[in-house]
Amino acid sequence: MATSERHSFKAMLEKGIVIDEKVVAVDKVFIPRIQRSYAQGRKSEEEIRSDFLKDIFDCLCKVIDVHKNEKESVLELSFLFGSKQPLTNGGEGFEVLDGQQRITTLFLLHWYLWMKEQAAEGKDIPAYLKQFTYETRDTSTQFINKITQASFQLQDDPPSKVIKACKWYTAVFGCDPSVSAMLNMLDAIDGKYKECGKTDLYDKLERLQFYVLFLNEFELNDELYIKMNSRGLDLTPFENFKASLIRFMKKGDHRFQDDAVLGKTTMPYYLRFSTLMDTKWNDIFWTLPQVPCTEKGVVDGIVVIDNQDKDAKFFRFIIRYLFTKLVLVYGEDGDGYKELVDFLYNKSKKEDDAQTAESDYAVKERMVGWDHFHKILEKLGYEGICSFEKVMNVMKAHYADVIHPAINGNPYTSKAKDWDFFAEYGDYILPYRVVFAAVTEFIEAIPENKAFIDPTIQDNFRKMFRVMWNVLENTKTEDRKSTISVISAMSELIQLSGSVDGDFYWSISHNTINSRNAQLDEEIRKAKMISEKKESDPNWEKAFISAEKHPLFKGMVRFFYEETIPSSIVFSDRYKIMKTLFDDTGISEAYRNDHILIRALIGKLDKWEGENGLKDKYITENAEDEGYLKILLGTKGAENLFCELFKSGKTPTDFFDEVITNARWGDGDVRIARVHKRLVNDGANGARTIALYNQMTQIENKRKKRYHIIQNGACIIICIRYNERIVLDTERHLIVKELTQNDGFDFQDEEQKNSMATPLEDAWGEKIVLKKVIPDENGKGITLTTEFDLWKKVSIYVNVTEDVTSLPDVFEPVAGRWKWKDTVDYDTASDYQKIKNMVLLIEKLLQNKTEDYSQTIPE
Repeated sequence: MATSERHSFKAMLEKGIVIDEKVVAVDKVFIPRIQRSYAQGRKSEEEIRSDFLKDIFDCLCKVIDVHKNEKESVLELSFLFGSKQPLTNGGEGFEVLDGQQRITTLFLLHWYLWMKEQAAEGKDIPAYLKQFTYETRDTSTQFINKITQASFQLQDDPPSKVIKACKWYTAVFGCDPSVSAMLNMLDAIDGKYKECGKTDLYDKLERLQFYVLFLNEFELNDELYIKMNSRGLDLTPFENFKASLIRFMKKGDHRFQDDAVLGKTTMPYYLRFSTLMDTKWNDIFWTLPQVPCTEKGVVDGIVVIDNQDKDAKFFRFIIRYLFTKLVLVYGEDGDGYKELVDFLYNKSKKEDDAQTAESDYAVKERMVGWDHFHKILEKLGYEGICSFEKVMNVMKAHYADVIHPAINGNPYTSKAKDWDFFAEYGDYILPYRVVFAAVTEFIEAIPENKAFIDPTIQDNFRKMFRVMWNVLENTKTEDRKSTISVISAMSELIQLSGSVDGDFYWSISHNTINSRNAQLDEEIRKAKMISEKKESDPNWEKAFISAEKHPLFKGMVRFFYEETIPSSIVFSDRYKIMKTLFDDTGISEAYRNDHILIRALIGKLDKWEGENGLKDKYITENAEDEGYLKILLGTKGAENLFCELFKSGKTPTDFFDEVITNARWGDGDVRIARVHKRLVNDGANGARTIALYNQMTQIENKRKKRYHIIQNGACIIICIRYNERIVLDTERHLIVKELTQNDGFDFQDEEQKNSMATPLEDAWGEKIVLKKVIPDENGKGITLTTEFDLWKKVSIYVNVTEDVTSLPDVFEPVAGRWKWKDTVDYDTASDYQKIKNMVLLIEKLLQNKTEDYSQTIPE
């Protein structure tokens, strides 16, 4: 097995690169033109630069006690990745493709310590310092040539000041970002050197060592690295994260130091991990199907991708992975759990956009931080890092051919463009978090002796996706809490024994599952039928999938499925009938006649509270984005309705008529029974109910809204908007009818008057206002107004002439009118007489026909 030894900067250039005891001579180490400018010295990278230099000087300054047999201190600096290249003037050069920042800093450190500790003794500049150069810009090349040609006296002044004072240093060098960064790094090195107080560090530079890896060992070529390095000038937040991650691994669990194999090379595990991040895993972003991050189109048949977004893509994937592991592994009661979840999941500032997972602003802010990542990684530990490696290896091997098509294979939605696991945050809606978690959890659960592409594994992968799409389609994921709940449920299914390498359906239907919701329960019931009847009736899965594809049902079939169905053929026959009842518009046209199906369905909702209750239900016959009709179909009442239909042997029309006729409220609440009657079968042959649905449908089609049954104050109403409401649990309409027909009242609102004259015999609105003009003692007209509100109260007002400044104290002025102090409750038709008597008393008072102001209103 080929093994790369660790090298120091000086030894690599003077002695060559040692691979498996063979020496590869190196005449020059150069940073090629494809690389970006040197960034580690930039002022914006102060944190990463400071940490790196601290580690270096801690190592160089450590005192070794030979009497205690202490080993020489070594700081391992990861690896250099590159390839051999022939030089123009002959010889072999090592072209650095990854590790540019580290090797440049090491060169500057060697140069500085030589000038500080050796040049004063009159020694010539060592040849190895002249074997390092930059090709990114001519000025970078010239700068390194200049500083390695002559000695510099570095005393108290910062190195940058000394160099800038040279005659050869012109303004053109200041325009080179690499040169500026090198000068800044030299000043930082100078500061650390003076701080440590040592003067013998040059001879300890051999303590700084790294591995050297050749490109051909990993069956890669220069193209990947050309792409990788066509980036911006600053270190990306992801590069800062990677540096901190590798540092965490090197100083953490001892298992990160264990030998691991990559290609033909043996190296510490953390180094293999780091190498994979920068090589094979990195290649995912250039070789797999994806949507360009910036819409630059296609040039010469190649999709143009914004290279600067490459690191962001990888980092987004890691953040999403850590979020999944955090919510599954950490536990809600864990110390700092909420803080960490908030860190990884930062909702958009647009609070009304519940589907947006993160804002770009929040991501950029958190990318540079490490403390939160450190806490999460400590919790995950060595096993968590290994699991991530397993996921990334499968992603590299099978993202394009298996995973990408699977995550875009939702049978219930259509998208204009493909989505991927690295999509920008605006495209990463909450359900995608579930998809991401399901895939990564599934990969991690694959046994070590099985491959992802194994036929059994792939079959269970398909089954898992079918269940997941059904659960996602029929479970509201409107916020973080509900999304995490579905993630947990899918993880629990995947972790069951045999789910991945046995039979997914058998596992989820024959093991105890703690996660519950209505759709998951349905999937478990269906899985049980499929797995138990696999031999005797192998078409159950096919029958379910066929029914699940219905444009309204979309995965949910529990309202016409039950375990007692004798065969898949019988279930398919049921589905054929269901297709006549529902289509892509919702309830099919034939069963909207007299609203027979929706009325029968409401007739089976025989409770007020709970899932099978009427409270807070939305009523519609249409298929719509919110899925309110599907919510009705998901109730126990719907299941009872349709399963009883198939057992009855009757035609759907006859059966629904029977249900409507026999519908009764079940719990003895008179008020709710009245609501039930109004919505199912009120009036001769249901005329009032049919009229109600007719008007609801007209308004719904106009407003594109659904009707909502709510308890508003004292009344139960059905409403769509503020003025489009109607009371269901009182007989207000009968009281109003008596007052208008027998007592001289008329409607203030003409539309309400017209509505009362229809078969509905009721009026829409927040209030029903009736008016009546009565003569006073002077023969002048006084307007008396009765207002029926939604709180079962009747208020009476009078409008009198301007010369009337007061009335008896049973009246009080309110907003330009006089209000009768007492209000009267209303509910049933019998309350008409009570209201009528109150009106008569007020008329007598206004006409001075009685002075008994304290006269009570007869009950």
